Formats: sequence, C-alpha cells, structure tokens
Amino acid sequence: WLEGTAEVSRLWWDGTPEVTFTRPGRGSMWRRAWVNAVDEFWSFQEPFRVMQNAGTGLLIQGGRAWTDYTVRADVTPHLARRAGVAGRVQGMERYYAALLSCPGGADAPGEFQLVRHCGVTEVLARQPVAWAFGNRYELRLTLQGSSIRAAVSGSGVSAEVSAEDATLSCGGVALLIDEGRTATDAVAVAPVPV
Repeated sequence: WLEGTAEVSRLWWDGTPEVTFTRPGRGSMWRRAWVNAVDEFWSFQEPFRVMQNAGTGLLIQGGRAWTDYTVRADVTPHLARRAGVAGRVQGMERYYAALLSCPGGADAPGEFQLVRHCGVTEVLARQPVAWAFGNRYELRLTLQGSSIRAAVSGSGVSAEVSAEDATLSCGGVALLIDEGRTATDAVAVAPVPV
C-alpha cells in the first residue's frame, strides 16, 4: 500500500456520453447547463417547458465532440408551428431536427419532418401524421455518419423517415420550438453502437 499525494493536471472525456437530462432535484441551477436560446424556459410540472414567440428557439446541450448518437425525448406540443429534437447542433443556424410540424395552421393535417437547417431550413424527408396538440410523443433522431433516421410514436401515431446527408458531422442536441410552446420530461443521448 502506497501513501502520497497525486496531482491531477487535466481531466476530460471525449466522444458521446450516455446520459439522460431531466430535473435532478429541487433546485434550479441545473438549468444553467443548457444554452438557452428560447424566449422562455420554465420548469413547472415538467422539467423543460420552452416557449418561442417568433421564429425558432433552441435549448442546447453538448458539443462538437459528439458525432454518432441517438437523441430521444418526449415532446408535448401545447401550441406550436413546429416542435421536436435536434442533433449535431452547431449553434442556432446549423443542425438536423426531427419535428412535428403544423405547416398549414392548427386545422391542417400535421407532418413528421426530418430537416437540415444550415442558414435555411430544408426538409430532407416528411410523412403525414395525425398528431394533436396536448398529446405526448416520443421522438428519436439517430445520426450515424451520413445516415440520418428519425421516428415518432405515441398517442396513436407512428412514423419513421430517413435521409442521407453529410453536411454536419458533429454537434450537440437541442429541444426545438418554432412559434409556440412545448413540454418535455427527459432528453436522452446515447452513442450509436459500432
């Protein structure tokens, strides 16, 4: 048995973590770990209630060391033009996203979309889905190399879409809200198995 003092000069990890983000306890300091780029970020009944009055807002976590991973989140759009999860987020103007979209307003049929946003939003894949405001949906976005897959399930809805795109190779995750309000209990990130 040896005794002595060890000095740590550097401690780090790299790659994608396996983690679930949610409210860790009664305090509110955990919210500061998120990059808050939404008009309002509240924690009432659910840990993540995000609102955006105009345009698109993101609540971001992670960084460029994250490459191939799956992000999962429950999303309950209360009233929104679009709501969902984003991956390979490199700020407000560069990301992929899996979104519940209401393109024609509250009375129009909804869509599940896989989008790339690099200054402008481009829909890479879409599927009509009859989702409804106030219902909870599980969204999943998997990014592996140039392969991008997204899925939605819950409240009688099930859809999957996919695309190939190599524009963005790394970045964090985010909850995305476009002109409205949405709620989430947990955001989970896990590496894609090799």
